[in-house]
Amino acid sequence: IGMKKICDICNEVFDTKSSTRIYCYDCSGESTRKDYGTRKHQKTILRRNMTELINVLRLLGCEVNSVTGGLPLSLRGSIVPGEYKIDGSKSSQIISALLMALPLCSGDSRISVENPVSRPYIDITIQVLSEFGIDIYPTVDGYSIRGSQAYVPTDYNIEGDWSSAAPFLVMGALGGSITVSNLNPNSLQADRVIVDILKNIGADVMFGGCRCSVSAPLSGIIKSFECDLTDSPDLFPVVAVLAFYANGVSVLKGTSRLANKESDRAVSIKCMLEQLGAQVDCSRNDLMVIVPGKSDREIIIDSYSDHRIAMAAAIAAIQNSQPVVLTESECVYKSYPDFWTDYYSITQY
Repeated sequence: IGMKKICDICNEVFDTKSSTRIYCYDCSGESTRKDYGTRKHQKTILRRNMTELINVLRLLGCEVNSVTGGLPLSLRGSIVPGEYKIDGSKSSQIISALLMALPLCSGDSRISVENPVSRPYIDITIQVLSEFGIDIYPTVDGYSIRGSQAYVPTDYNIEGDWSSAAPFLVMGALGGSITVSNLNPNSLQADRVIVDILKNIGADVMFGGCRCSVSAPLSGIIKSFECDLTDSPDLFPVVAVLAFYANGVSVLKGTSRLANKESDRAVSIKCMLEQLGAQVDCSRNDLMVIVPGKSDREIIIDSYSDHRIAMAAAIAAIQNSQPVVLTESECVYKSYPDFWTDYYSITQY
């Protein structure tokens, strides 16, 4: 879609659904302009704290008003090119949004990023921008952005999403075998790390071009493990399910990245696993310790309208001996509209 078309769309009513990522990118793009269209929002995004985004937009010269520190908010004015220090400890989305918007400003800019997380997603942003004629130059502590650039139309093949593939790859590791296509084995996506995690627990992982095949360990045993998911918070729910079926205590690092998602994911993951019968300890700094267990009753899992929790619960249900009831299962449509179609085609329920 050309930039002019995007601007035309943004002058009209535009529904961001429950996507914070779309909203961050939308605000950054709109803040290069003086007028602003109407925004609609749904469900979980209305609960999410937007303080980081609001502070950054104000820092860059915009007038932003919000009663609650979240949505709805009003935005006026244009961002001003310059040198800025940005806290990158909570999310990479704001950094990516600025890398998209600042090249359109009249002057050059420099961003210094403090405590960056999910750096692979910033790397993907820079890679994609280069395909559309935008140059971003990494520096020792951030990025240098030349102003007065213009997006150039191009044909671009969007690679498959490792975040959406992960639940089915974990399904393969838990039993049987599964192949997911359209996955770039050399992708910069942070969630490609699921391959390393599955290999570590003993699963058989093979690539054939852009097809990734995962089979359960020959021993039939999922080895307990430790892993750092700081850069891959979207993997946390389904990797926690993998830990639930391991043969011992597993430790996942990165709980500090889970608070401001569609749900407070440290809490929702803990509730999900405890419903399944596990013991979960989140009292240690940035760690989740998972001790497998078993439930002898019907299990009701609250998805908290969180698509990642819902997909993880669906994978957990396959191997569970007790019936599993999942609330608000339709929340998966946010990121994977065909999830249940694909799920049932595999499980044959």
